[in-house]
Amino acid sequence: MGATEHASFSDWAVQLQGLAAVNRDDFVDEHKISEESKTEVFQNEVNWSDLGDVYSPPTKPLREILPQVDLAGADTNEPVFLFFEACAHERMLNDASRDTTREHGGILTGEAYKDPGGQYFVLIKDAIAATDSQGSSTHLQFRAESWKPVWDHLQLNPSVQILGWYHTHPGLGVFLSGTDLRTQRLYFASPWNIAVVIDPIARRIGYFFGENGKRVKFVKKLAEADARRNAVI
Repeated sequence: MGATEHASFSDWAVQLQGLAAVNRDDFVDEHKISEESKTEVFQNEVNWSDLGDVYSPPTKPLREILPQVDLAGADTNEPVFLFFEACAHERMLNDASRDTTREHGGILTGEAYKDPGGQYFVLIKDAIAATDSQGSSTHLQFRAESWKPVWDHLQLNPSVQILGWYHTHPGLGVFLSGTDLRTQRLYFASPWNIAVVIDPIARRIGYFFGENGKRVKFVKKLAEADARRNAVI
């Protein structure tokens, strides 16, 4: 599918492509590299090696993971297909909107799979806010304390993995800054790793993947019934 389509999750403008489109709406593609906003996700006292073995998604066809999803008409050459459980997407937007005077962020957890054809299917099942972060209107820093709810969540849900992160650019637009890209390359460089950028003032949101922060062109929010069916697979 050649033309980019757009949808609205509530009244948020979202860049989507393919079957995820619900409504057509103007969306300015603000994918660029800029130093206007700086995000530091990790401090020296947080050792990423705490995660243990390097994660690699198991190989399974999408029809086994999400049999209710029909990709007919979608561009099957896209490397990443992103799915959000509705509750996780709502939690992420609620956190992004709670204080628009400064940047906020958090971690995305869920499951990732590699289709035998080579595409990755990423299912985000939860968004965990970094409630103890420090930030300003153009800066965000995760402190060591920010990671406690993440580790607690992983202990309670051993089947999920850290798959990405999200943060806000209040009033600045949707893009990955140079610092954001460095964070992505250092800690979320795998093709199944996701970065979500939200402008809660303009009410816009963008999805990126991999070490170069390319746009995810297929994004779909799963209905609650779909999410329940996935939980018993």
